[in-house]
Amino acid sequence: MAGRASIIAILLGLLLQYIVWTRWPALSTIINHGPPYSGLPSAAAFGSSSVRLKDKVRNCEDVVLLEHTHAAILSCDRGRDGWNTVMGAFAKKRDLVPNGDLLLYRYDEPSEGDALKKIQLVGYGGGKDGLEADFHPLGIEYHALSGGLFVVNHHRRGSRLEIFRLGLEADPPVARYLRTITHPLVYSPNSIAAVTKNELYVTNDHFFPVGAYPWLSFLETYLAPPLAGVTYLKLDDLALESNSQAEPVLEAQTAARLPFANGAVLLNTTTLAVASTSNLAIYLYEIDPRLGADSSSARGKLLLLRKIPVPFFPDNISVDKRGVLLIAGHPHPGSLNKVKEARRVCMDALHGSGEAEAADCNRVKKSAPSWVSEWTEEAGLRHIYVAHAGFGSSSTAVRDVDKGMGIITGLYEEGVLVWKEDEGLAAW
Repeated sequence: MAGRASIIAILLGLLLQYIVWTRWPALSTIINHGPPYSGLPSAAAFGSSSVRLKDKVRNCEDVVLLEHTHAAILSCDRGRDGWNTVMGAFAKKRDLVPNGDLLLYRYDEPSEGDALKKIQLVGYGGGKDGLEADFHPLGIEYHALSGGLFVVNHHRRGSRLEIFRLGLEADPPVARYLRTITHPLVYSPNSIAAVTKNELYVTNDHFFPVGAYPWLSFLETYLAPPLAGVTYLKLDDLALESNSQAEPVLEAQTAARLPFANGAVLLNTTTLAVASTSNLAIYLYEIDPRLGADSSSARGKLLLLRKIPVPFFPDNISVDKRGVLLIAGHPHPGSLNKVKEARRVCMDALHGSGEAEAADCNRVKKSAPSWVSEWTEEAGLRHIYVAHAGFGSSSTAVRDVDKGMGIITGLYEEGVLVWKEDEGLAAW
């Protein structure tokens, strides 16, 4: 009996050593970047910056740049305070959680009042205000050639993809509802990358969603087994037409598996970049060259090319006009979790399920640090914005090269941070 106990103790010790060894980059980042943030560097590699739209938008997770019109589509959800299906924040009175919005931000306009327009969702939810119209947008993707707008919606009846046809010429702009996509391989959708108008890569951030499996989801987040991943979807062209009754999904398969698959973007025509939040890395995959060609059972599979380590927990990623990869994320997940929990408590207090004063809701708001970097094959990793005070919880960064400016969104922030490049680099 004693010998068996010794063997078990040795095996457990070896397992613990293995976990510490493999997870040391994440553990050391958490240790070094936590309060009082003395181990967190400071960076602001641009000419100037300011928070815009502070009284107009909040909790903007994703942004898509429409560089040809000097505009951006913002995915914002004030209801994230009480409904966050990635991190696990669920208000007690969920029917009182407000919907999120898609907004068009024309950052070239001098007046903020003229710059921001809410995108009207025409036909979504059957024109009703109940649960059918529940809308909590997260990742968004725009396919310019077709006008298709793809939205990850963390609906209370289950996460799904919503497909709209975007009309920018209208005032206010409209997104006409086409279809809702639900599928067994789209179980915890987070981000979307469109290869063609009807071929998508969708990341699933967890194999065990936190709402259904809280402890397993926690272990999956911090132990980082490659259980989540990327799903390839091929949609029927007919299903993307108004009032179509065609079955929308022609083909679906798991294209790759990796821990906590978060943001995704096409780095170029042959490479897909995916952020692995738990592994503190960007995974670069080769896209099957047969995409867009005749059907094949192997189509959609991704071949891992390399991993780019980053010194923070990456969230969303984007690519600018020059091919530079922009990476936004979180230096210290514990601080972000505290903000998440404080927001949930305050939403419960607002709805009469708690005391706002006891929850410290009327005092200085809690914030989490931000980290934004850029990467190229030639220059490697360069840090653009790192801060523990000011604009926090950075989730996405985009850059308009021609205008010499960029936008950073904050998962739990008011407004967006707009930066201007140095005058020598570009004119505003």
